[in-house]
Amino acid sequence: MNPVELIKFDNGLTLAHLYNPNVLTVGIMFTARAGLLTEKPEQQGISHFLEHLSFKGTEKRDAYQTTFELDKLGAMSNAYTTKQCTSYYALSLADKADAIMDILSDMYFNSAIKEKEFNNERKVVYEEIKESKDDNADIVYDAVCGLYFNGTPLGKEILGTRKTLSKLTPEDIKEYRDSHYTANNTIITICGNVNRQDAIELIKKYCLNSFKRDNIVYPIQKIKTTSGVVINKKDIQQNYLEIFLPGFDSMDDRIFTLKVFRTIFGSAYSSRLYQQLREKKALCYSINTSVVSYQNVGAFNISSSFNADKTEEMLDGILSESKKFLKKGITQEELDLVKTQVKTAFAFGQESNSSMMKAVDSSAFFGEALDYNDIVAKYDKITIDDVMDVAKYALDYSKAAISLLGKDIQVDVKKKFGL
Repeated sequence: MNPVELIKFDNGLTLAHLYNPNVLTVGIMFTARAGLLTEKPEQQGISHFLEHLSFKGTEKRDAYQTTFELDKLGAMSNAYTTKQCTSYYALSLADKADAIMDILSDMYFNSAIKEKEFNNERKVVYEEIKESKDDNADIVYDAVCGLYFNGTPLGKEILGTRKTLSKLTPEDIKEYRDSHYTANNTIITICGNVNRQDAIELIKKYCLNSFKRDNIVYPIQKIKTTSGVVINKKDIQQNYLEIFLPGFDSMDDRIFTLKVFRTIFGSAYSSRLYQQLREKKALCYSINTSVVSYQNVGAFNISSSFNADKTEEMLDGILSESKKFLKKGITQEELDLVKTQVKTAFAFGQESNSSMMKAVDSSAFFGEALDYNDIVAKYDKITIDDVMDVAKYALDYSKAAISLLGKDIQVDVKKKFGL
């Protein structure tokens, strides 16, 4: 496999290209730096709403034609909106690259956003919002984000609210698209069996002259985090827990060490939290740790669900294992084992063109062109001292944001965590 290459065009557009002649497919992804971080308060949810509307027809294709043409190509296609970007992608056989680019670029640049489709799709998003309010995992996660990122765009919900969406017009959506889907805010990833020159020609043919506005720079906002506890009551079978602790932004190389720490502490079957709280004490079915990172801020996340009468034992168990980890540390054997796990998981991703497309796009979003060897080298350099330094930084419960959802929460969480 060839190395990832970032190709910058004169107008500011970035092409992230990975040529792999050993696969039969191509993945193409358009990513705009448009998400909660670029929305005004009164626009909350506009990035996600635009994503929906981009599938509802263009000036030359109606919604059915777009879907039918993608199906005719045997393409796997979808889109998603995060707090910092919106992405559209399709994967098909490599000889369909031109047709895929034609359809995706048309959706990206030329969504028609007509009144009828606009009103219908807004109703669909309203239903999506209501559905999210029934998802306990979403409720507790949104609550911890609202607390940890309090007063910032990251503390809000990607879907927006009925109030903000009800005030948007088709013209608002078009204006937002044209002013955010600019060349300097766009990354196009082409991954698979399409060589460098062919990839560049596709960009020239379908994208270079398609932007509606000149480049606009949206400054990266500084994000301060907040500690505390938020408890929501709901008559459910299990209580849900989310803890946000200090982490690193996506540009910080310590993010790789944090991923090693999370694996040792709580995300692998052999991890401390899993073995002690699930396997030995049987306090819960699921417990996990994850890394949350954005351009300007990050968090270390502990999540679990458990019986209401186990709440205090679970919180005590998490605190106990955290103290034990910081006191006893890790062995070189444990570190080597986890490095192998992390590198193997990354290697598995190399076998999937879909996974590679998303990994290349994510790397390019932060201005990097990291390939497998680069990533492995970063993990190989990590020492026991590095892991312990990151653990001390992350397991600072004086800076924790804690969200609990359940029907019977009698524990004084603030006192227990010293908040």
